[in-house]
Amino acid sequence: MFRANSYAVLGDQARSITLTNEFEMRDAVVLLWGGLSESSSRDATYRFVAKHFDELATRMLPRWRAGLVWVLAGVCDVSKKPEIETFEQRIESYEGGPRAYREALESLELCEAKKRALTPAIEQFLKTQ
Repeated sequence: MFRANSYAVLGDQARSITLTNEFEMRDAVVLLWGGLSESSSRDATYRFVAKHFDELATRMLPRWRAGLVWVLAGVCDVSKKPEIETFEQRIESYEGGPRAYREALESLELCEAKKRALTPAIEQFLKTQ
């Protein structure tokens, strides 16, 4: 099966499968989540989902649509928050949308805070190795 570290080679191809009928979306969605597992593919996955958000949502089960915001927030980059906020109105109409939206933004901020808090200690540790 497809491994997350294969994204350096297969990322664009894997993401594009989610727009086809080659696989059911409930199976293909793992290709989006996999794109978040490596820092080298997060931005490309983010850009893909942002660009194709509505297409992807229509292929998903109604109860899963709001979960797409988690892919956007999964980049752990607060600089993308203003762009993610532009999806609020679309997500509001999805089942569980308002809650998923709020939780995803909170997760984005917590991830960024955790990164800021841990980075100095990690950098210090790596200097001693």
